[in-house]
Amino acid sequence: VVSVTTNIISAANMMAEGGVGIAAAVNQYGIDKSRVTSKELEAILARLQEATEVEQEFLKTIMKKFEDMLAKVGELVKANNETQAAILGGGDLSAPAGVA
Repeated sequence: VVSVTTNIISAANMMAEGGVGIAAAVNQYGIDKSRVTSKELEAILARLQEATEVEQEFLKTIMKKFEDMLAKVGELVKANNETQAAILGGGDLSAPAGVA
């Protein structure tokens, strides 16, 4: 009877140890998977940051072109105003300032 009881207790102990081992393995798997997911997220964030920097450079280029175009329009408006003033005032109609 003692031998059977000892065997049952020993078997139960082995089952408990096996259960703890499985739980530890599952837990470790979850930790490892979280690390991979974290690294994947870091890679995605790095790609997003790079794309954002490229977009910022593109927008800077567009803004520069827009500013240049706006300056040219300003020059044309100024030349037009000078021409109109010369016509209405009877002044010199030779090339207005800034226009060759």
